[in-house]
Amino acid sequence: MWCAGPRIAPYRWDHIFRESIDAPPGPRFPMGTDDVGRDRLSRLLYGTSISAVLAPAAALCSIAIALVIAAAGPVLRGLHLTTICLSLPWVFLFILLRANFP
Repeated sequence: MWCAGPRIAPYRWDHIFRESIDAPPGPRFPMGTDDVGRDRLSRLLYGTSISAVLAPAAALCSIAIALVIAAAGPVLRGLHLTTICLSLPWVFLFILLRANFP
């Protein structure tokens, strides 16, 4: 498998410990167990290992898009495409804030 989670996690993410439902943190379960009896540390390691693989891929995609936009800037003369792209997230944030406040 391409993720590090299975190699470093103490248990499988879906293994249920019926005798340790809602167990507090301790030597056997450093983060305790959930209400079903699954080890929280193992589930965390499985989840973060997938995110650790996908995050660099997302960063590379955003860099590629930014390079294309930056290269198109001189060609578009007068249309500040970079400025428009940078302002869009703020516009959505202000719309969201305005919708939630009177």
